[in-house]
Amino acid sequence: MLKWLFTTLLALIVLSIAMPALARLLGIGRIPGDMRFTVAGKDIFLPLASTLLLGFIAWLIGRFF
Repeated sequence: MLKWLFTTLLALIVLSIAMPALARLLGIGRIPGDMRFTVAGKDIFLPLASTLLLGFIAWLIGRFF
């Protein structure tokens, strides 16, 4: 259980660091289904479709390799 928690935490850290580069190179974060709101002067970004896309790609990699 602790091994999966550590792996998930590490993946979240790596993806949060890599998100600006992924946005420039692949358009991740700007696909339909990603929502961006401005509330009280703060930008809130909900990457719903990008999360599903990256999860599906990770599933494919895990399934076939």
